[in-house]
Amino acid sequence: MKNKRKNSLKWILAVWFCGISAMADAQVTESLKAIGMENIQCAQTPGVTTVSFENNVYRSTYTGVGKAIDACLGSETKGDLQLVVLENRIPRLCINLPDTLTAAYRNGEISLTQVYQQMGITVDTDPAMKALKNAGQEEVPSAWKVDLVIYPDLFL
Repeated sequence: MKNKRKNSLKWILAVWFCGISAMADAQVTESLKAIGMENIQCAQTPGVTTVSFENNVYRSTYTGVGKAIDACLGSETKGDLQLVVLENRIPRLCINLPDTLTAAYRNGEISLTQVYQQMGITVDTDPAMKALKNAGQEEVPSAWKVDLVIYPDLFL
């Protein structure tokens, strides 16, 4: 009887931890969807939440990345946060936010500017893309969407 109880408790804890992980993924994905990002993928590995996204909303890539970082910091994540910035579905940047940095921001100990100063940025996206390899379907895919850009004539 005790053995069955231990097994059922282990099973319940395993399901609970998987549920927490899925909720963290969903929060990050939903916050990026809310600001208009496309081609969103999210994967949770032990100690790291890896997210990839493409900015097709903001004209400035840097503005879009800043909005995405702010949105992800507002979501509850477990462990480090790793963001991969895509451009035409090609990984361009990998931004690493250690869990100590995200916790300090959420607790109000540091400002968003200090987060920008202390985060890690690299063009080596291979490890992050390997983590996203089995992440499943992209959220808000940009395939077959038409972007219409109108440039006014300039007369001098």
